[in-house]
Amino acid sequence: MLLAVLGGLFVGSAGLTWTVRGLARRWAVYDRPVDRSLHTEPTPRLGGTAIAVTTCLGWGWLLLTGQATGAVLLPLLAGGAVAAVVGLVDDASELSPWLKLSGQSVAVGVACLWLANGTPWVVLSVWALVLLTHMNFFNFMDGSDGLAGGLAVLASGGLALLAWDIGATAPASIALVLTAAAGGFLTLNHPPASIFMGDTGSQFLGFALGFIALHLTLSELGLLPPLMVLGPFIFDATVTLGRRALAGERVWRAHRTHLYQRLIGHGYSHLRVAWIYYGWTLLVTGLAWVVPRTSPPLVAVLVAVSVAPGFGLMALIGALDRGPGPARQDDRSRDDTTSDGGEV
Repeated sequence: MLLAVLGGLFVGSAGLTWTVRGLARRWAVYDRPVDRSLHTEPTPRLGGTAIAVTTCLGWGWLLLTGQATGAVLLPLLAGGAVAAVVGLVDDASELSPWLKLSGQSVAVGVACLWLANGTPWVVLSVWALVLLTHMNFFNFMDGSDGLAGGLAVLASGGLALLAWDIGATAPASIALVLTAAAGGFLTLNHPPASIFMGDTGSQFLGFALGFIALHLTLSELGLLPPLMVLGPFIFDATVTLGRRALAGERVWRAHRTHLYQRLIGHGYSHLRVAWIYYGWTLLVTGLAWVVPRTSPPLVAVLVAVSVAPGFGLMALIGALDRGPGPARQDDRSRDDTTSDGGEV
């Protein structure tokens, strides 16, 4: 039954994404290139509404059929809805960074307060900070065709695998619903993208993935396996923000210096960059699955292998930066200054 529902969600998400694309074209709701943008063609946005709506319908079905409890799903639904609405408003009117952060904080606060149940406020504060950080990290990765959408499919699928492996069927089903919804959207967002998810999608996905990973972390699974599954975009965002902070730059300002953006700046296509990150995510998911089955000394080796591709990308980009001639620009490349993702 679950497989049939997941198939229906995939088809429904693809169909709703197609419908939203048509409406966006009719209403002229485009992500239009600006001076700082790298994409050259106006592209319909708001595709993330299809992901959010389809996912919430799937989670509602899990709740009604008793396959997941309200203790987990209700805060996820409430916080996810707030995150999607904040993203939708930002897509429509470009909220200031601090107003956007305030909206994200409301989404996180709603979920954490729902989960409180006597939990010390210090612990709740840490949970909130983790979720808020993850929402923004995922948002930062939404700057190239198919990248954020594909990472959402693979990461949620990886979290589902980890949950199923420890017998946590409810979190596994919750994650698979997200996989199906993001997969349907990806059919029209995979390079060359004909629609962008916008902040509506990136905020919702960032919150949902972070919430599911946090829930699994608090179970017998622990921190490391979920963190490894989400590792590729966490690595990229952390390295980029760290480098900018050390250089004295204002880290909340829009820019084009994420690892994936710099690859595109050197002539790598959106498709090629997407598949690099897809492969990295598949690798770390496999390693995360092995972690509970191995001894502590070998865990350190697995962690080293999981971050090695990131350092490899840094070395590659450094070599390209030192190469002859100016960096080439892909005529379809985009940065995270557009409404389909951006710094907060």
